Amino acid sequence: MTAWHSLYLFSNAPDDAASHLRETLTHNGYHPYNPFGLMPSKPWKQTVRLFVAPARGGWLRVIGEPTAEVEALLSQHAPLLSLGLRGDTAHIAAYADGAKIDVQAFAARTMAIDARTIERALHDASLMPLPKKQQQQVVAIPMDQLPEDVRAMAQRINPAQAGGMIEKLSGDLMKRVGGDAAAAGALLNPPDAPDWGSVGAARLRAMAQALSLGSDWDAPDFVTLRDAYQAAARRQRKPDAPLFPGDADALAAVPDALAYTPVFGGRDG
Repeated sequence: MTAWHSLYLFSNAPDDAASHLRETLTHNGYHPYNPFGLMPSKPWKQTVRLFVAPARGGWLRVIGEPTAEVEALLSQHAPLLSLGLRGDTAHIAAYADGAKIDVQAFAARTMAIDARTIERALHDASLMPLPKKQQQQVVAIPMDQLPEDVRAMAQRINPAQAGGMIEKLSGDLMKRVGGDAAAAGALLNPPDAPDWGSVGAARLRAMAQALSLGSDWDAPDFVTLRDAYQAAARRQRKPDAPLFPGDADALAAVPDALAYTPVFGGRDG
């Protein structure tokens, strides 16, 4: 997952939202799984990976990218706004009662905000790119690029062995792309990574401000939270467990990682 995406439910009940998400995923043929346990999880062909954040200011954030069908079904329990940033392209959509609705209607329904305020955020031509937002994002090697045996040992590797794991990853990537270093770099730095200095990002900021989503509406991102949760869960099981490369930065970025609720589902087709 490289693009940025989040849902915002007009709700104060994170436990209920997590329960509804699990029901929705099961309804769509997904099987719940825990990627943060001691044993590696099954390599599903399709996955939906989400975290439910603690409620803040009347809004409940779901971090990750569900399918449009999951979004629609979840909106049967609470109206929701879907925001995304893929490269410099913004995604803004709203759902209520199981169907997609106008974002203006969503704003009027949830916060009685005048439609013209939302219209400006959606279409104002004067919105300009802002200086790139400096977020505390941890740059991590995508787990789906690791060889299967390396993924399996990632849960129990000694930090002293990290260098060997990175060497193996690098060699595997180079084999995949026929020795093309530029192509290997593209695998580690995908083109759909969010550009927070773009007009699309400015549009998302305008929408977040119009709806009073809070100053931290876009943080943490999924990768940073995933890595922080993994490290925190490992430390919870074994307080003296060593930190892997990147763990300290992830935990510093999301010190309350275990307050988020993971909802992961996978299916074979």
